[in-house]
Amino acid sequence: MPVPDYESLMLPLLSALADSEEHEVATLRDGIAASLKLTDADRAELLPSGKQSVFDNRVGWAKFYLDKAGLLVSTRRCGYKIFRTSRALYARSGPIYSLPGWTRSNVC
Repeated sequence: MPVPDYESLMLPLLSALADSEEHEVATLRDGIAASLKLTDADRAELLPSGKQSVFDNRVGWAKFYLDKAGLLVSTRRCGYKIFRTSRALYARSGPIYSLPGWTRSNVC
């Protein structure tokens, strides 16, 4: 399975944070990869620069945009938890941009 784009990783990321506990980014990546049944080869695929994996990069962008939208809280370096008002969003299906009143311009 190819690595999903960052928009498709937003809901799995919210789902991984749904327990309202603080999670480290590395733990989140592992959990998301397991839930998507990504192989080690999928996770090892590198960006053209050769410096970062495609999966880690896309999880990072998903985290960045969710943070900018106010759905995540940075608790410390590499530590995140879901923002208290966004707990119910993780159960929704479809792209995050389909949420009522939410557009790409909210974070860009």
